[in-house]
Amino acid sequence: MKTTRPIIEVPESREYALKIRHEGIKAGWEQWYFLMSDCHWDAPECYLKLLHEHLREAKDRNALVIDAGDFYEVISGAGDPRSSKGTIREEHVKVNYLDRLVEDGVDEFSPYLGNLVYMGTGNHEQAVTIRKETDITQRFVDKASSLRKGLPPIHRAGYTGWIRFMFERGSQRVSHSMKIEHGTGGNSPVTKGTIQTNRRSSRTEGATFFVSGHIHEKWNMPLVVETLNSSTGRVELREVEHLQLGSYKSDFRLDGTATWAMMKMGNPKPIGGYWLRFFYKNNRIQWEVQKAQVDYPNLQSYLRKTRVQREPLRRIA
Repeated sequence: MKTTRPIIEVPESREYALKIRHEGIKAGWEQWYFLMSDCHWDAPECYLKLLHEHLREAKDRNALVIDAGDFYEVISGAGDPRSSKGTIREEHVKVNYLDRLVEDGVDEFSPYLGNLVYMGTGNHEQAVTIRKETDITQRFVDKASSLRKGLPPIHRAGYTGWIRFMFERGSQRVSHSMKIEHGTGGNSPVTKGTIQTNRRSSRTEGATFFVSGHIHEKWNMPLVVETLNSSTGRVELREVEHLQLGSYKSDFRLDGTATWAMMKMGNPKPIGGYWLRFFYKNNRIQWEVQKAQVDYPNLQSYLRKTRVQREPLRRIA
């Protein structure tokens, strides 16, 4: 269903949430969002063609794209202790390595720049800022935003951030908030990081959605909490959705390649992000989450060693 584009209100300071207003809601209305994290798109082990497939689907759905960090792998700069000859794509073997990543990132994802609304920081990008004193995510956002003709700039978030989804139908006003954090630490092979749901909930109030990445696991866990409606004084139940986003990087190789994860006895990890769909039904705003589909038997075919030649950068409508 064709819907009007939501109104994006980018805050001047990260101390405030990114606001996304949905107006003109009618029967049958819907709005899609694509949530992704840990794309590591510049790594040779990235399932880059799969990432493009999901982003093309987002464009077809008029979905807005939210990235929770580690969009870049960016570990092959001079002096980076994580670097090796196998951690860089052939087209990025340049003296101006970081500059090349910025330009190629905008070029690679130019068809979807109009869909991007939120870019977070991951531990990979933060490490480069510390070592090289340059913010590669900010540079990508600045370059990409300059090509978004007639659209507001992409919101440059930090390691954590908030989005406030606001819905208006006549006199009816509803809002839901999303807390996004890239993530910290490792994850247990048994719990898959699910123990973090209680830790996040205990230190953060007011969120309907908790979204995180980093540990390269993928699951959603809806929880129900008791709350007191401050307006009516009524005791109510409220659903809270915890979403753990998967990566687009191959941690587990069927050809026996000695990746970092395999040398640590890592297990195969689920790949890809989640879809979040808001829709109007039964006189109220509802939502549902769906995992992005992955063809696991043919997953290795999505690896791409070199970048396809693209048209020169151009402004998008």
